[in-house]
Amino acid sequence: LKITEQLETLYFSPKRTKRKGSLGTREMLISDSPYRAIIQIDEEAKRVFILRILHTSRNI
Repeated sequence: LKITEQLETLYFSPKRTKRKGSLGTREMLISDSPYRAIIQIDEEAKRVFILRILHTSRNI
């Protein structure tokens, strides 16, 4: 799948991502690519915000 197609799957199951940090952010590794997405879930609004797309070599 392309990166955008993988990100679109967050609509159905955003909590399958890994918790990351104390600010309520989560991390999704994007398969078959060197990238990961940092996201935040708004439970009340039922929205997922993609905050950043990072290369896995970046240690942020």
